[in-house]
Amino acid sequence: MAPPTIQQDGEEHCPVIASSDHDGPLFTSNNQSDNALGAAAPKTSQVTITSRNPWPRPDPHLIGTPVIGARFPFGLGQHCSYDPFPPQPWPQAVEAVSVTTQSGTRDYVSLSEASLAWLSSLGAIEFHTWSPRPSDPYHAGFGRILLRQCGSSDIATLRPACRATRTILQEHGIDAILMFNGIDGADLWLPFSNAPAYPDVLGWLHAIAAEAADRHPDMLSKRPERQCGDRIHINVVTNAVGHWSIMPYSLRGVASFAVALPVLWDDLNTMQNGDVTAANIADRLASAGDVFAQEKARIGPQSLPDAPRLTVSEEPPAP
Repeated sequence: MAPPTIQQDGEEHCPVIASSDHDGPLFTSNNQSDNALGAAAPKTSQVTITSRNPWPRPDPHLIGTPVIGARFPFGLGQHCSYDPFPPQPWPQAVEAVSVTTQSGTRDYVSLSEASLAWLSSLGAIEFHTWSPRPSDPYHAGFGRILLRQCGSSDIATLRPACRATRTILQEHGIDAILMFNGIDGADLWLPFSNAPAYPDVLGWLHAIAAEAADRHPDMLSKRPERQCGDRIHINVVTNAVGHWSIMPYSLRGVASFAVALPVLWDDLNTMQNGDVTAANIADRLASAGDVFAQEKARIGPQSLPDAPRLTVSEEPPAP
């Protein structure tokens, strides 16, 4: 059976430059024994990635799904360059996931330890995904709600926004894994055991986001980020084939190499973006374990509710 043709096709909100002309790895090292990838931090940073630090590492729940690397050829903290389709030939150990969208059929890199090592050798620092089920890029393993700080909003605004969004999800029978994105917000990952199709996920989450913004208009907004003022922007548009956001435990392309960090909901008040970086992620894993896996196990099986959905054309004006 031919895969369905997906109408959505695009990328996350990070500014993008040309993604096909590689200009060399951002990580170089004169001491290959420091890291299995021969990777050390750029000269602009004091952080060194060593063998104590298992990065890049694939999240086991996403093995076999498409992964998109992001480079920072203009420097850390600057515009990123996504590489969804690295140039051929690929190493023999790197497998492909063929995906058909409105733009045609293309081969994405399949997530594995070998593929992350190879993408890193091409200069990738960040790793992104649309979180489908393994070997099925058209059905969701996870839904994602992205919460971003706008204007003068900060962690004191982000924390209640995370709680408020979770409360609405729970009222609909769904729970979420909390992940600080490492820079300017938090992502809520919703595990689904019934493999819903992406248009259904997107429609349902549009309705959830609209409900959240309507209930908390002084704190949350669905308007474009530039129109959010000092509120938290709530975004669900990456729940579509070919639309991606940062993966759990990925490094971020900033000077500190902050980590996109899953945290327990009980730790929301005591942790924030930037607390965990490439320098201390190994210690964090040793003390806290794989929080993403723990939270997924705690939530257990849950299915996308059979509730009214909003399409983009039906979506009401955002507050």
